[in-house]
Amino acid sequence: MPGITLVNIVNDTTPQLGADLDANGNTIHFGTAENVYTPAAGNSDTVTIDLGAENHHTLTCGSATGAVTCNLTVPAGPTAGTIIVVQDDAEKAVTFSPSSGDARWLGTEPTYAAYDIRVISWRWDATNLYLSSTDAYDSTPA
Repeated sequence: MPGITLVNIVNDTTPQLGADLDANGNTIHFGTAENVYTPAAGNSDTVTIDLGAENHHTLTCGSATGAVTCNLTVPAGPTAGTIIVVQDDAEKAVTFSPSSGDARWLGTEPTYAAYDIRVISWRWDATNLYLSSTDAYDSTPA
């Protein structure tokens, strides 16, 4: 309503709408930061990725001495995001292991070649972690 001034606004830690949110033809963006993970060489090539901390992650396998195991900490409730997997000049297998539920691949679980870059999409439904992969992008230097 025009002309209404809000006073004494209190922080509400559990706000609820009484109906659908009308953005008046505008778009609301929910930005998230990106976390980058690199296995520490000689540290059993294991990384822990907290899927509840951010929605988008990058795993750079360059310093790994062998196969990389990604221990995925799943959040309390459903969410989704991506993990970009970047290989260097040596092929390294990558496995994803959620802290709860099962990792279920939609389609074929990818294998990796040297210089592959893949985007792994993930969705956690609070019971299972569903994963799917793009085709590999070959980033071999020219």
